[in-house]
Amino acid sequence: MKAIGYCVERKRGISFAEQQKIFTQFCNDEGFEPSAIFFDYSTNTNENPGFNQLIDFLKINDLSFLVVVVAENKILGNDTAEILLKITQIELEGKKIILAKNGKAAMNELISVDYSAKPKQQPTRSQRLRYGYKLGARKRFQVKNHESNIIKITYKLYLEKNLGMHSIAKHLNSLNKAGELRIWDKRKVRNILTEQIYTGNEEGLGIPQIISKQDFLKAQKKLKARSGEKRPTQRYPYKLSGLIYCGQCGGKFIGSSRRQKWSLKNGEDHENQYHKYICSNKVKGQGCQAASIHEARLIEEIQTILQEGRAQARLIDTNDYGKWEERMHQKIAQLESQRLKNRAKMKNLIKQAVTEKIKLHKFQELAKEHTEIENFFKNTALETKQVLSKSKNTQTQTQELQDLRAELANNWEKLSEREIQNLLNKTIESIIIHDENVQVFFRA
Repeated sequence: MKAIGYCVERKRGISFAEQQKIFTQFCNDEGFEPSAIFFDYSTNTNENPGFNQLIDFLKINDLSFLVVVVAENKILGNDTAEILLKITQIELEGKKIILAKNGKAAMNELISVDYSAKPKQQPTRSQRLRYGYKLGARKRFQVKNHESNIIKITYKLYLEKNLGMHSIAKHLNSLNKAGELRIWDKRKVRNILTEQIYTGNEEGLGIPQIISKQDFLKAQKKLKARSGEKRPTQRYPYKLSGLIYCGQCGGKFIGSSRRQKWSLKNGEDHENQYHKYICSNKVKGQGCQAASIHEARLIEEIQTILQEGRAQARLIDTNDYGKWEERMHQKIAQLESQRLKNRAKMKNLIKQAVTEKIKLHKFQELAKEHTEIENFFKNTALETKQVLSKSKNTQTQTQELQDLRAELANNWEKLSEREIQNLLNKTIESIIIHDENVQVFFRA
């Protein structure tokens, strides 16, 4: 059995020399043959040439009897998300990573320790303020009139008008007062409909009632009936995410999905899911009236352009370079923000595994999915930065981009969803939607 060592020099951590010694001793004790050892000077996943070389080594040396050995999990990252990312990347190559200190699998060690175990003085559920209340004298809950009216309107629209959560959120956004920062969405509407505190409190805490218990129970019954059988969570990979801009207000278009069911006269039931893009400023109720557009239509338009050889790159001149550069910086910022959100989800995933709220096989499946998402955001941001840097020196169409477009045109049906998304992000600079007019600009 062969072993690969991985060492990272951390401040106040184990030195390179000590890690090498631990690796060598472990191999001697356990009967492993040292095959290679890689080094990094930072745990930051953006600055890990040694780790990238390790992954390349694993791809080339596809041996089932190869394992990766580290001194301890802490050298893999500054937080649990970074540690999980590295472990999962190695496991995606079909290899195991084990700890020299105790011989345990790094993944098992990660989820057997509760990193959030430090006791914190958390307020009880009843003590935390909710939307609709404020703290008055002697820290007693008091009703906030405007917010309590919004809660009552929410229940009325749901129970009496039979509106769905998306429609309710849209209506509430139209009622926002000038300067009000709260933007309503389906999640916030659901929180209102499932928060029992609005029925008041019988435990002597003196929480005023906003919604009757009868209406609350009606809402719960309706929510349960509508939820039906729970579907497995699936993330749809919006292929054009981050590339589409509104021709009216300049805002970004964001992905939105709708599931539709219908029955034919002969009794046959049918179901379909539609994926479209809509201006984020319209969703937030900020005045934009741009129409949404189906992803299928955009994909068909792009395929037609590629097949007909009409993929002329948009040459950036001095008049519009500043606007283009600003969009590229916005895209990079958005990708980095999405990476941070993905990291937060990974940390929460570890906590669920530690507390056994999810099974190990499900945890590993989700960890791989989040790692692929992280790599996509990271690589796309890096490529965007490179394009931004390169554009300052050249404004001509490169052979590399021509080859990538040819690959999309010729192999579209053979490519995976993630590969198509990756190639679209590499080749398309922006898509501008203005009413029925669609402009697709390819990178120069």
